[in-house]
Amino acid sequence: GGLGGIGLALAEFLGREARPKLVLLSRSKLPSREQWQEWLRARGEKDATSRKILKVEALERLGAEVLLISADVTNMDQMKEAIAQVHERFGPINGLVHAAGVPGAGMVQMKKLESAEQVLRPKVEGTRVLWELFHREDLDFFVLCSSIASVVGGIGQADYCAANAYVDAFANQNGRSNVISINWCTWKEVGMAVDTEVPESLKAERKEMLKSGISVEEGKGAFGRILESSYQQIMVSKRQLPYALGMPQSVPKRNAVENADETFCSKPVHARPDLASAFIAPRNFAEQTLAEI
Repeated sequence: GGLGGIGLALAEFLGREARPKLVLLSRSKLPSREQWQEWLRARGEKDATSRKILKVEALERLGAEVLLISADVTNMDQMKEAIAQVHERFGPINGLVHAAGVPGAGMVQMKKLESAEQVLRPKVEGTRVLWELFHREDLDFFVLCSSIASVVGGIGQADYCAANAYVDAFANQNGRSNVISINWCTWKEVGMAVDTEVPESLKAERKEMLKSGISVEEGKGAFGRILESSYQQIMVSKRQLPYALGMPQSVPKRNAVENADETFCSKPVHARPDLASAFIAPRNFAEQTLAEI
C-alpha cells in the first residue's frame, strides 16, 4: 500500500523524521521516471497518478532515497522477488508498514463470495505472507494498518470489518512488541473514504463522516507516537469510543431499507387454511418478526 493515500502520508512522516531509504510497494505501477515531467504537463496536478508522482518527488526533496516496486502483497513469489531487489539496493530492512487494503461495500445478504474475498485477501493473506517473510528479521516495527470499523462496525462493511478484525487478532496473538495493529478512524483528506466512489444517495453521509475524520498532519503525529509505544493494538479516533460504538445504530434508514419496511404488514394477506392446530398470535419480538416475513 505504499502508493495509497495513507501509505504515502506515513512515508512522508518517516522521510521527514529520518531521511531514510524508503521502499514504496504497490500493485499499481507509476510511469518510468523519465516520463514523469511529460505526464505532469499533459495531465496536470489533479490527476491521481500525478498526485502520486508529486508525493514521491516531495519525499526525495526531504532527503529520502525512494525505490518504487510493483508487486502484490498476497503473492509470495512476487514478494520474494521484491525483497531481493531491496536487499540488493539498500541492504537489510529495518521496518515495515502494511497499508494495503480494498474497501468493502454492499449488504452481506447480496454479496458474492468473490467480492468478499477481494476485500479479505490483502489483509488476511497479505499479513500471512509478510509474516512468513519477515518474522525472523529483527525489525524495529511491523505495523499493520487496520480500521476502527473492526471494533465499531459499519453498514455494508461485513467483509471489511472481518478483514481488519483478523489483523487485530494477529497483532494481539503474536505478542511481539514490534508488531502493532493501528485501528485508524477516517482520514478526511486521503484514504479509502475519500477515494472510493459512492452512490449519489450516500454522498451526504460520507461528507458528514469526513468532517469527523483526522487530518494528514494529525495522522502522521499519531503514527509517530504509536511507533514509540509498546501496545499491540491502538485505536485512533477523534470521537469518544462509546459514541463511536453507537454510530451504526444512529445512521438514518436509506430509501432501500424504508421501501423494504413498507412491504411488511401486521395483518395477514392470505386466508388461514383449515389446520388442526389452533391459531396463536405472535408472543414476542422474534415471533412477530417471523410472522411479518
